[in-house]
Amino acid sequence: MLWDFDASTVLLAFLVLIVLLVRLKSKHNRSYLYLFLYAVFYIYIVNVLRYTLFPIPLFVGEQNVFRFSYDINPIGFIRWDEAQIYNNILLSVPFGFGLPFLRKVSFKRMILAGVRFGLAIEGAQLVLSLLIRAGYRTVDVNDVLLNFTGVMVGYGCYRLFAAIVRGISPDKKRGLAALLDTAV
Repeated sequence: MLWDFDASTVLLAFLVLIVLLVRLKSKHNRSYLYLFLYAVFYIYIVNVLRYTLFPIPLFVGEQNVFRFSYDINPIGFIRWDEAQIYNNILLSVPFGFGLPFLRKVSFKRMILAGVRFGLAIEGAQLVLSLLIRAGYRTVDVNDVLLNFTGVMVGYGCYRLFAAIVRGISPDKKRGLAALLDTAV
């Protein structure tokens, strides 16, 4: 039996989002632009979980018990296909682009966030494999490196986007330009 990302999971994620948005507006008085960007980022994170963790096997048959698969060789790219490399990078580009809209991040903090993002995905796959006693996903250090690369590409795109918006924005006190000034 598999726990798939179905309507009940989407409904639960949506309810959590509503609670978070209400809390951000009432307790922290965030702008509607910030709440919108937060909701977009939240939906992105939920989809990352959807593609990296689901479906989760709930009841594992005796023949599938704990065939754990891992790769800790950081130079193992040779046996990968290009699609796997690009998909891991593309998965994390929105994280690097979106996080600076929500939090103030320096280059050093973004490096840490990039490493943590990749480790969180692979760590969640490892923990789930250990909990259900079946290796349903491969835990791979190369995925962490590729996710980090994607985060840094996304952050570079954000910096370029922020410079363009600041350069063309006539009113630095309102809208996206003001949000960019508080985020960086």
